[in-house]
Amino acid sequence: MSYEDRKQQRLKKRKIRNIIIISIFSLMISRTAYGFIIKNPKTILPKEEEYIVSVEAQSVLIKDETVYDIDGTMVIDPGVEEGKKVPQGFQIGKANIVKDISSLDEELKEINKAIELLNEKNYGAEVFKEDEESLASTQESLINEIQKRIKEKDYASIGDLKDQIYFTDKKLSDVSVDNTLLGQSLESLNSRKEIIIAEINNNSINYYTQKSGVISFLIDDFENMYVPKEFENYTYDKLQIPETNKKKRSDKEEEKTLNKYKIINNFNWYLAIKIDNISNVASYELNDSFYLKVADNDRELVGNIVAINQSNNKGVYIIKFNSYLYDYYDLRFPTVEIMLKRQNVYQIPSKAIIENDGQKGVYIKEFNGIVRFRPVEIIDEKDNYTFISKGNESRLINLDSENPVRTISLYDEILINPSNFNEGEILN
Repeated sequence: MSYEDRKQQRLKKRKIRNIIIISIFSLMISRTAYGFIIKNPKTILPKEEEYIVSVEAQSVLIKDETVYDIDGTMVIDPGVEEGKKVPQGFQIGKANIVKDISSLDEELKEINKAIELLNEKNYGAEVFKEDEESLASTQESLINEIQKRIKEKDYASIGDLKDQIYFTDKKLSDVSVDNTLLGQSLESLNSRKEIIIAEINNNSINYYTQKSGVISFLIDDFENMYVPKEFENYTYDKLQIPETNKKKRSDKEEEKTLNKYKIINNFNWYLAIKIDNISNVASYELNDSFYLKVADNDRELVGNIVAINQSNNKGVYIIKFNSYLYDYYDLRFPTVEIMLKRQNVYQIPSKAIIENDGQKGVYIKEFNGIVRFRPVEIIDEKDNYTFISKGNESRLINLDSENPVRTISLYDEILINPSNFNEGEILN
């Protein structure tokens, strides 16, 4: 065999050897990539959540309300705020009981200004002397201009000049000492002021609260229909709730004068709740605590049941509250969310749940890397998550069965892709 043949054979063997080495290396990389991509041991810890079962219901808000009529039309004082608590004897406004006194109010303001000005100046009518002289000069110039235009037979702008003369005459009349309040003596001005004040007082009356409580000007005419007594009469059929109900008054309407107001007892208020299926609340008894939320408000209220009126499979529950009325005083027929059941649970991704021998559960990665199956008890599912029971104090679930089993703990690492693993497998 020649030297060239031996050289080619060595090159061929070297190429084959390199191909084998590259193939083995590629296989090792592929297996590693498979471990990271396909069998990625990504884990997540369970999340503690409060699971709540609730149901919506219609209700009537019952308040201890006293409505007061106003003689005439009341103008609310600036310091009075709708929906706020006021003490007894608090002035809320003034009402005109005979006639509109707005013109008297305006006249009184003008007289006060005139008196103030005369008190500052010692020369009375001299105040407007310079203005009168200036206006007279202007008027004389206008008259001369008209005469000039007539001589020049320029009649086009005479009308405008006449209007200016008329306007100047009016201003001269306004500043005339004989025709203004400033032309009168301080004595006559003060005398007129006393007459106006007396007339205003005789035509108006101040209104004060007769008891403490939340003040409101929102009168819906149900104040005497829904009263906090004889709760046994609030039955399902008698409790009629209109389809449409105006809850709040607009800011524009609140600015109007009013002829009624009411004071609401802020210590106790009630909700009469219509229950469409009495079995939903069958476990509740008189005096039990009752948890709910009023629509459009995230606050959870807790009250006590003071009456239960059952009508076949329907009913009305009367719940008593003693706080937070200021957030609900302007409602009459609110929709409520009743908290029927609450439970501390774990929340885990739904895709982490698998089935093993007919038992739902998850794979967890133990501290030593071994994959273990842990059964779970499903409470509910929402979106991509599942709520599962935490079990009893020993983490036991399926307590109704003969063989309760232990479920996961808060610190178990749950494998998110359980189908990629087998129980007993050891993870790096």
